[in-house]
Formats: sequence, C-alpha cells, structure tokens
Amino acid sequence: MKRFYQLLCLQALFSLSLTAQSNRYIDSLYSTVTRHYNLPFGAAAPHNSSTVDTLRMDIYEPQGDTTTLRPLVIAVFGGSFISGSKNASDIAAWCNTLAKRGYVTAAPNYRLGFTLTQSGASVRAGYRAIQDVRAAVRYLKANATQYGIDTTKIYMVGNSAGAITALQVAFATDINRPAESYGIPNSGADTTDLGCMDCSTNSLPHTVSVQGVVGLWGALLNLGMIDSSDRTKTLLIHGDADNVVPIDSNHAFNNPFFPMMYGSRIMKPRLDSFGLYSELRVYAGQPHNFYYNGSTFPNAYWDTIRQQGINFLCRINPACNSSLLVNVSESAQTELPTLSLYPNPSNNELNLILDKPYNPSDVQIAIYNLQGQAMQVSSQIYDQNVQIATNTLSNGMYVLQVRTPTGQANQKFIVQHP
Repeated sequence: MKRFYQLLCLQALFSLSLTAQSNRYIDSLYSTVTRHYNLPFGAAAPHNSSTVDTLRMDIYEPQGDTTTLRPLVIAVFGGSFISGSKNASDIAAWCNTLAKRGYVTAAPNYRLGFTLTQSGASVRAGYRAIQDVRAAVRYLKANATQYGIDTTKIYMVGNSAGAITALQVAFATDINRPAESYGIPNSGADTTDLGCMDCSTNSLPHTVSVQGVVGLWGALLNLGMIDSSDRTKTLLIHGDADNVVPIDSNHAFNNPFFPMMYGSRIMKPRLDSFGLYSELRVYAGQPHNFYYNGSTFPNAYWDTIRQQGINFLCRINPACNSSLLVNVSESAQTELPTLSLYPNPSNNELNLILDKPYNPSDVQIAIYNLQGQAMQVSSQIYDQNVQIATNTLSNGMYVLQVRTPTGQANQKFIVQHP
C-alpha cells in the first residue's frame, strides 16, 4: 500500500510538472535570469581605423532551467548605426522578458559610426552591422551545447537600425551586397572592400539561418532580398507617421542623402507573394521608435508590443502551446501629435510644423542627444509653427521631443554644419 501511494505522489508531481511547463514560452516561469556579461565573439576594424576592436555580447539564461535544448532569441539594438549598445534599456528588457519564459537570449554589440558627410557611408555602417551580427550567430551556434541552445530555432528581435540589421541577416545573401560595401573610391578614409557577409569578425565555420524576426520599425535596402529560397517568419511593427525609417518606401530620414528603404508595409505583400508567414501591425499616427518617451523607456506602448512579440514567437515555435495565448489589441493607447521637420539635416535652424495650432503655453519642446542628455536650445512657437535654433548644437544626431495636450511625439534629426 505504501508503494502504491508513493507511485500516486510521483505521478501527481509529474503531472504538475507537465502542467507548469505547458505554458513555457508564454508565462514568466523563472523569476531570476543569469546574465553572462561581455563575452568576446570576434574582432573587426571600425570605419575610421585599421586597428581591430573586440566585439562582445551578453547571454541571458533562465536560472534553474534544466532544459538542454532551448530556442535562442538575439536582440539587436538601434541607434542609426552611430550610437547604442547591447546595454540599451529595451534590449535588456526583451532579453530578460524572454529568458524568464524559457528562451536563451543574447545581445551582441556591433561596430558603430560613419562620416555623416560621406556619401554611402551609412550603407557601409549597416553592412558592418550585418557582418558582426552574423558572426554573433556563428559564435552562438559554436557554443550551443554550453548554453543549451537549439540551433534549429534561432529568432531575432530588433529596434530601428537593429531591425534593419536583423531583417537583412535573415533575408540577404552575398548576391544582395550593396555596391557601397565593395568600396567608395576617392571619398575619404572608409573606402576598402568590406568583404563577404561571413568574411568578417570571426572565422567560425557555421552557417547563418534565422527562423523568425520581430522587426520594430525596420526596413530592407532591397526588396529583392526576399525570394523563394527564404523560410523566415516575420512580425513587422511600425508607426505610419515614421519619418526616420519609412513604413512604405522612401529615403531614410526622408532625405535623399540617405539610402532608399523599403519598410514594413511594403515588405508584407512581398513576403505574401512567396507564401512566407508574416504579421503586420500598423500603429496609426505613431512616429519612429514609439515605445520610448524621448530618452526614457518604456512608455505605455511597451506592454502591448512586448506581448505581441511573445505571441508571435510562440506561434512560430513548435514547442510552444499557442492555444494558451491571450491576444492583445494594438489600438493606440495615447494620441500623439504628428510632426513635420525641415530641413533635416539642419544647419542653424529647424522648422517644426505641428498637427494643429496650439497655445504656446501648451507646447513643451525638448532636445536630447543620443546619450539622453537634455540640450539647451531656444525655440519660438507661432500657432502651428515652431522655429528651433540649432546653431549651438554640435554635428550629430538628436531626438526632438514635443509634448502637447493631445500627447507626446519624438523624432530624430541631424545637425550638420558646413
């Protein structure tokens, strides 16, 4: 009889274990995450030097998890290829959120920087990011046993430049290399051939394949990257008032100096034409990077976008029980004013047109550099028009934050003095 009760207890415990794990990848099962900091995965020369820099990543694991084959999510930060890092608040939030649900997550750094006045240099910066993130994938595959990674289930989430990078890592091949990656003769220091996509950063012999991408306000340089050979599934999230990375097709920053890009709403029919699973979430009236409030993360949109990412990854992950998902609405939680900026890049003055006339006392203007520091500038408001002096700002990229009684909007702009 005693033996019978012992068997009953073991069976009950086993059933409870199965029940608890049935919501793996959906609910936060692990309260603590182990973060392995600054693991070197390769080295490569930046845009302005022949001396190589070591590139590092952080890997996150659910503490106490005994599963030996776990899906991997690589989170790629944004920052227009000139700023940002693996320590960005949203990247750490994605990694912690998904690791607590049973994924292994990783956040790699990639090479940053380009000369703003050099034609084609921004494309080369993006290409270096592709090379570095592909090298990160090879490193993670080489160390899959150590970190309990199932190399058949590699996913990515990216924000802005990180989404552009993740999408091109997933869809591009060397056939799609941009002409600028072969070199830009007679245009400054950054002129050399950057080599093939897997010819940089490390020489690990692993192939690079990505099963799914969560692209947050991302784009491709070339729609031809998507073809019949692809198998990657995508979740595309974009605001239709994005003036940095177009939701349709346009130059980045709406400026011919920067490359033509093909955003989420243009990618979707191309993906559909090849029978590739994809989801598109368009947020009406929202600008670029709209889960930030200026330099602060998160705002009210984070919970919705995070849940959409969790749901999508569950739907494409064969080990996840998608019948347990609770869908979320992507309806706007706050109405944001629509911004129109010109000229961008700016020299001495930036002109802002608001969505409608306001009392000057109802409009608050703030400018931050990409390190989140508030910059002191003067501005004058005339009904629907705002003139902002930029002559005291150094060359570089900034974030304009506008608060009105209807909400808040943010937009990046460039200062480029002669």
